[in-house]
Amino acid sequence: MNFLQSDTFLTPALSRLIDCVPLSILWFLTSISIITIGASTTATYNVMLKLAFGERPAIVSSYFVSFRKNFFRSTAVFL
Repeated sequence: MNFLQSDTFLTPALSRLIDCVPLSILWFLTSISIITIGASTTATYNVMLKLAFGERPAIVSSYFVSFRKNFFRSTAVFL
């Protein structure tokens, strides 16, 4: 099983994919109420942007910090 070692190309790609799973679950759970879909999309985008730039944020806490920070503005834009 040489392809699962940490120095291959597959490991970082799978790690990013695994980081997207809880983020998409959080987006789904917080956008069940149609009103909060703007804030949840903004929070998801913010965390994905941090992941794209190579940071390793705590997914859940970073998501809810961004959700609270941008709630009123993004909800107003969505509505």
